[in-house]
Amino acid sequence: MFTGRHFYRSFGVQLKNFIENLDQKSIAVFFITNPIRYITFENNKWHTIRPTGEKSTKTKLYYELLQSDELDHHRANTSMLALQNMCKNCANIVQDVYLEGWTKIDWSYPGIDTKKILRKSALQMFEAKMNHRTNELVKNQNNPFIYPNKYHPNQKGHQLIADELYEFIK
Repeated sequence: MFTGRHFYRSFGVQLKNFIENLDQKSIAVFFITNPIRYITFENNKWHTIRPTGEKSTKTKLYYELLQSDELDHHRANTSMLALQNMCKNCANIVQDVYLEGWTKIDWSYPGIDTKKILRKSALQMFEAKMNHRTNELVKNQNNPFIYPNKYHPNQKGHQLIADELYEFIK
């Protein structure tokens, strides 16, 4: 499974390396993270910027001057198009499946195959609460699929996701 935190920075690189070393048919599952996060590359390292993260000047300026819901959804749609195109070119060895995490993105760009995206996001599966000010999960919520974790599914949550994926793929 390709993890959500890498969606906007290296899914393409991860997928390329995965495909180059693949010698059998596989299923690639992409967990789509919240597009409100942004990635920078400094000093040969990737850094994630998010509204509830580090309170640096860079983070403040990004969210005050650049970030918008429209830009976030544009980046999500163009990233989805790129991933689906890479997988389409390797359709004989890679079946791609997408699970949206803690958002509900409008996958409206022409060319996106929405039949490859689970109908429910993890947010909807868990009936989790969102902090609408930051567009992220409410941390430390008393949710049976998240608690006692802050923002991450617990074992029961992972099992629910696995069951939903199994039903979708079979």
